[in-house]
Amino acid sequence: MSSSIDSTRDYFANSLTGGGSSNKTSQSGAVYNAIFSDEDKDEVSVQDFLSLMVAQLKNQDFMNPVDDTQYVTQLAQFATMKQMEELGEYTKTNYAMSLVGKNVTVARFNVSGGVDRASGPVQKLSLVGGEYQIYVQDKAYTLDQIMEVNNAADVNKDGSLNVSGKTLQSTVDGNSVSLQWPAATLDESIASKLTYSLYYSTSSSMDTVEDVEANGIRVSTGNKLTKETLKGLDPGTYFANVVVTDASGFKSVYQKATFTVEQGPSASA
Repeated sequence: MSSSIDSTRDYFANSLTGGGSSNKTSQSGAVYNAIFSDEDKDEVSVQDFLSLMVAQLKNQDFMNPVDDTQYVTQLAQFATMKQMEELGEYTKTNYAMSLVGKNVTVARFNVSGGVDRASGPVQKLSLVGGEYQIYVQDKAYTLDQIMEVNNAADVNKDGSLNVSGKTLQSTVDGNSVSLQWPAATLDESIASKLTYSLYYSTSSSMDTVEDVEANGIRVSTGNKLTKETLKGLDPGTYFANVVVTDASGFKSVYQKATFTVEQGPSASA
């Protein structure tokens, strides 16, 4: 009687696992499906789950069998879990791909215990070996080393702010001139860390950061500085410009404003 029960049990077990020559038979005569699709991964596959379920089915007490609906429920729960894992992986991949071209600030510890920090646009994304690595200034960083993500539209390839097309507006009133310029970015996370410096000179060489700092006279510096008034100017032609510096020390220069003062300071001034 026991032999008949064992034969019937093995018959149904083989039916679930597909039978055939792919199954391995142990010395005791029990049949186990030992097929694994991804032996190099530590993940539990659907085939692994079925093998465990078959082993449980083969070793249950046939006088008090397990409710077969439990197997169906467990299989459905397992399939749902696998789908959620795949969805999470797709979401992570989409997030990593969306970083390409965006300006980020990354940091990591070096061998001496210090912190290496860099800012700039994400040049590319590497997915080799299932690991996500972004490249900033030609160096690889992991996603957990990202400290800040900024607006790529406001950043040049070298990491400096993009202020192209943003000019100073000048209004001359006697021997005074009012200068006003737009903010370098509307991204508050970036704007809160910017510093503006206004320079003026009688030299026309005021187009680059080097020219401005070498030839200009700095009038004022501030975080929220977007306008300034120069008073008591002598008659002549002047050139003004603004250098904006971000939190990482990158500097950008606005388009210069050119204005002419016709009236000099009064004697009482």
